Amino acid sequence: MGLEYLTRKELESKKDSVTKALDQTSYFVRAGVVSRVLGEIVGTDKRILELGAGHGVLARQLLGLGYKKIDAVDIDDYLDADLSDKVTLTKSDISTDKLQYVDSSVDVVLAIAIFEHLENPFFAIREIARVLKPCGKLFVALPNAFSIRSRLLFLMRGEIFGYTRTNNHVALFSRAIFDKLFLKHFKIVETLYDPGYIKIFGKKIQLPRACFTCGQFFGNKVLYILERN
Repeated sequence: MGLEYLTRKELESKKDSVTKALDQTSYFVRAGVVSRVLGEIVGTDKRILELGAGHGVLARQLLGLGYKKIDAVDIDDYLDADLSDKVTLTKSDISTDKLQYVDSSVDVVLAIAIFEHLENPFFAIREIARVLKPCGKLFVALPNAFSIRSRLLFLMRGEIFGYTRTNNHVALFSRAIFDKLFLKHFKIVETLYDPGYIKIFGKKIQLPRACFTCGQFFGNKVLYILERN
């Protein structure tokens, strides 16, 4: 998302800028990856909670697939107007505020391109684990910090691809921190990558979507499907 780092109060005071930045959705949403995988493993009668729903692009896809129990949590109301009576929205900061759900009441939580923006991801994951039912699913999309591009950038400049001084990515997860954060409460069911690209003489060449290895090493984003212990 093309947005500078902003505090909670700044986000609330710059709603127009945030709303415009939310026009850029995650690859996994644009390409229909999340809705496809969710449709393969979770019935349409299940309760879905999307964190950081933005304009509701993903919620709209799920409604089109027949899901009717869709809740959303975001720091402000950015949902398209026509979704207001179809998606139940709660305004909340998941870095600091408890989710307004009783224990073990949600079947699926979707956090697509959310955790890298959180100032307190450990609080957020504890709340997610609390409200998810046993064996409930959590979809988490993150920047692929382990791509060849990121490794080379860190070697040369001490930076990670996707984390800049001018964007709002503030939480970075090494493998050890990822395990401490997520695998305390969850197990990995599946890992997916965007296909990525390589540059030859300054020209971007997209790699084939079916190439799992290509995405792992050249993809910019990674999607984890996790299951509650």
